[in-house]
Amino acid sequence: MSLRMATLPLFAGTALIALALASPRAALSQSAPRQARDAYVQLTQAYAALRLDHYDAAIAGFTRALELVPTRNDVRKNLAYTFFKIGRNDLAKEQFAEIVRRDSTDETAEIELAFLSFESLQPSDKAIAFRLFDRLSHAKDPAIRSRAAATFANIDTSVALRMADLSKAMRVEPENNLMSAKFARAAEERGMAALAEEYYRGSATSESMGDWFAAARLARAAGRVQDAEAAEQHILDGPNPFLAERVREDRARRRGDVPPTVAPPEPLPPLPVLGYAVVGANASPWADVLHAGGFAREARGDARLYVIRPESANSAARWQAAVKAGAFVILEGASPTATAFGFVAGGDSVDVGVELDVHSELQTILWEHPARLPRVSTPAAATVFTRDRWTNAPLVAGYRVGKGGVLWVATVPGTKGFERLPYLLRALTDLGVAPSVRGREIQVLMDWSYRTRADPEYLAKQWRAMGVGVVHVSAWYFFERDVARDTTLGALIDAAHRNGIIVYAWFQFPHVSNRFWADHPEWREKNALLQDAEIYWRKNMNLGNPATFKAVANGVTDMMTRFKFDGATISEMYFEGPDGLANLGEVSPLNDDVRGEVKERYGFDPADLFDQNSPRYYARNPTGLAEFEDYRVDLQYRLHIQLLDLFASLRSSRGSLGISVIYLDDIFVPSMRQLIGADARRILKLIPEYDFTFILEDASRLWGLGPDRYGAMADQYAAITSNSARLAVDINIVARPSISFPTNQQTGTEFLQLVHVAQRSFRSVMLYSENSILPPDIPLLASAAALVTSMSIGHDRIGVNSRYGVGVRWTGPALVDGAPWPYTDGNFVWVPAGQHEITRPGRASDDVVRTHLVDFNGEINTATATTRGLVLT
Repeated sequence: MSLRMATLPLFAGTALIALALASPRAALSQSAPRQARDAYVQLTQAYAALRLDHYDAAIAGFTRALELVPTRNDVRKNLAYTFFKIGRNDLAKEQFAEIVRRDSTDETAEIELAFLSFESLQPSDKAIAFRLFDRLSHAKDPAIRSRAAATFANIDTSVALRMADLSKAMRVEPENNLMSAKFARAAEERGMAALAEEYYRGSATSESMGDWFAAARLARAAGRVQDAEAAEQHILDGPNPFLAERVREDRARRRGDVPPTVAPPEPLPPLPVLGYAVVGANASPWADVLHAGGFAREARGDARLYVIRPESANSAARWQAAVKAGAFVILEGASPTATAFGFVAGGDSVDVGVELDVHSELQTILWEHPARLPRVSTPAAATVFTRDRWTNAPLVAGYRVGKGGVLWVATVPGTKGFERLPYLLRALTDLGVAPSVRGREIQVLMDWSYRTRADPEYLAKQWRAMGVGVVHVSAWYFFERDVARDTTLGALIDAAHRNGIIVYAWFQFPHVSNRFWADHPEWREKNALLQDAEIYWRKNMNLGNPATFKAVANGVTDMMTRFKFDGATISEMYFEGPDGLANLGEVSPLNDDVRGEVKERYGFDPADLFDQNSPRYYARNPTGLAEFEDYRVDLQYRLHIQLLDLFASLRSSRGSLGISVIYLDDIFVPSMRQLIGADARRILKLIPEYDFTFILEDASRLWGLGPDRYGAMADQYAAITSNSARLAVDINIVARPSISFPTNQQTGTEFLQLVHVAQRSFRSVMLYSENSILPPDIPLLASAAALVTSMSIGHDRIGVNSRYGVGVRWTGPALVDGAPWPYTDGNFVWVPAGQHEITRPGRASDDVVRTHLVDFNGEINTATATTRGLVLT
């Protein structure tokens, strides 16, 4: 079941404040003379870059200036607003929080922080927003005072109604810990800390360690240290190692044991590498890692990247010479060759289980099976990328030498390649190792609430660099006409098109929009408790009602007419919820139309199934429950047909319109039929009639199973449909609900393997979402998605065979299949699907010493020696 959420910025856009371009001298007038001079230079460069929309350079300048003059809130505010321009609202929030900490009278910063905190999914952040909006209801600035008062009233009313509904639900199901936890979160959001703590404790069980953590946090905030430590002890004794590690790290910080923050190094000049070879036994874990990074396996004599396993690392002089000549080596563990390169094992060993990596301070990197490893010292020239959290022992380090370089890793990255050292591929790219291929097939879902103030052109260029070819934009924010929002979306679509990106409207029915929900209470869906079905972030509507559907169809038609969308996506058109009968507040649909249809078809009111006092209560009536489940499956199918008919008619009137259906899997996870009314087999049969892409979304319980599941899923679906070419897969890149090692969210090697294996298994890969992909993973995403069958490499010549088209690293002019080729960006030549040859003008295609075919899927195909007596370089 999908647990991904889109934030709902009820007030997004209401706090838009223009970027203040203060003069550098004014910003630094109170600083020390030398600091002021140095910071002035940085600010001058930052403002110049900002005027040219060079946001990354501006951010770098503002950041360097703040290192010199950290008290200057005006500089910090400009940095925050620049973060908005690149879509990093999270980083803007950090800056506004620091401004408010330094100056509690800055009402502009406070209201920005309030809106950003409210948009968070964390109840603690929403509590900050609640408190700030309450405070700003009495602000000196009348505009801020008015906006804050209206917002506070809106939030207070909404949360109060939610708490009332939850109170009713708890009376119906007094033993339901899920309801108690939801009530605790709502109470915390409303600033009722004591009540929240009480219900967190009441809902906490051996499985729900997060509720113990929330209770501990609130107790500590109230000054009750002993109560907080008692709650933390439950976590330390419990089954969740990630939360236990968080408790240990929080305690260490309170003791002042804070590891130094180390920024990732600036990547070195690229050293293009196509293929690798493993020297030593058992290449499989390294093959899984390097294929995910866009590297191909080559014969040992032809590779430029070598993995040297410990048992084969006895030719130090030869490897040192190879590195100086341009090879790159990955040294695994302690060995004579590692010692020769300066990685020297001492006499002691350390127990390693928690990583600190310079690429990610946001993720706890936890080994499921800690290991005892020799402590190794690193040479002065090396950058240490990864250390053990508690011993500070280096785990990944490297440096460039001569024309090549070396990366040392303390141990093998796991049997599957991702259980340890998740960012070692990123360390390779920092040292300049650059894959020679890139894909352009990735699809991403875009939740506009995270990007409300971003520069569309910046986003589009960023997506293009990530290998994105299709963006699905959250349509529910634009369902009703709004001049400002419509202008923003129009600019975004235009920018995407300029950068060669297709844009789909992404619908999340039965949610329509916040305003549609507010305007039509009579059409709201009902849950099993006969309350309005506001479940997670979705405000579900009764689409089975003819009047409701007609209004929705009119709104969709209007929206698709006024924007230049290339297609439409019907996503997750199912009935909640993931906990099934364990949480009746999330079981739907129980609107009056459904109750009438079920009564007419089966002779009973389905509401009786969820009334413990009824003889038809589901626990005593399995036949009635099964009939209702069959009805839900049928209704979901009928609603899909209605929606497909709608978009097919729009396609007919427009001449062309792509259609996609994102569907939660019930083939691999059959319980989804009972939980949400899914029946993929019936939807798949509609593909020939409606010509749509079926995008398979895997259930949340599978998110920790690793990338191999995508091959199994593809096989299962190919066996039940003749339209496998229209199958795609949707990968959720979000915090996982279950314990998964080594990180809570898919990142590093695991993320890249997910993309690579999924791209091999399905026609296309979609990611949720473009915003949730962590920054360390972005540089290698396009290479992980490159689907190349083989490449042949020669002097001034590359032959490439790709399934869907690919970019090949190439500088200078190029011929493709003997003809001039315009599709190059200076670093890559982009060729379509199939077999193609890239050569330089004036070079005959047979001017090749040898051609070596390399396979990106793990096997060497063939190698041939050819023609003239030239030297391969």
